[in-house]
Amino acid sequence: MTEPQTPPPETPAKGTSNKLIAIIVIIVIIATVVPITLFLLLQPPPPTDGDNPPPAVPPAGQFIGVYDITDNSATVRFGQFSYDPAPVWVKIVMETSTLSGSYNFPSNSDGVTLTHHGLDIGTIVYRDYADDQLISAGDELLLSGLSASSDYTVKLVWVATGDLIDSIGFSTTA
Repeated sequence: MTEPQTPPPETPAKGTSNKLIAIIVIIVIIATVVPITLFLLLQPPPPTDGDNPPPAVPPAGQFIGVYDITDNSATVRFGQFSYDPAPVWVKIVMETSTLSGSYNFPSNSDGVTLTHHGLDIGTIVYRDYADDQLISAGDELLLSGLSASSDYTVKLVWVATGDLIDSIGFSTTA
């Protein structure tokens, strides 16, 4: 008489082990992504007022255009920034082919005339249309007292480091 054969041990189906691996991978991804996302979302925004020192890293931002150009005036409009800086954290440098003048914001207020250092190439008035005491998209620099038929470059410079944030050029009419 032969002994009854014992059946081989059952092995899990291949589909079951693949599902288990997929679930483990998903759990690992979620366990990694969620804390990083929460960390980034819970970071406090950089200080955005002139009473605090500026952040060490300037915002990414730009001018979006020059409008209403005449023989002695123009309007420069700000675009988006990675965070809206306080005006006192930046300075404006206005240049022609032979002259250069530096202009500081005396305060964060709307309608303030910037004070010049070095050559006085023209007058710059800051318009804070959001009235939030921050440079944000749509705010403008009103330039006047410019020379006719001249090429100008307007630069936005981070005061703390001297880094150039953006520049834009234009020509006044004859």
